[in-house]
Amino acid sequence: MLLLAMKYAIRIQLAADDWIFVTEGQGTMFELQPALYDTEQEAWEAAEIWLKEGKRKNFVQVVEYDTDREV
Repeated sequence: MLLLAMKYAIRIQLAADDWIFVTEGQGTMFELQPALYDTEQEAWEAAEIWLKEGKRKNFVQVVEYDTDREV
């Protein structure tokens, strides 16, 4: 049985019900993958740049990410 380690990703809200993952390049500009973090704390630390004071989780989310999914 193969167990995958839990990973965390950052999502930014663009509009109501419209979210985008923070990504990192994997080669060309068309080969983007969500930036993944080993712990929720690491992801929140990386997300600090997008946070507005007093609105920590309204427009930025750290979510569990299934590494088996296709984007």
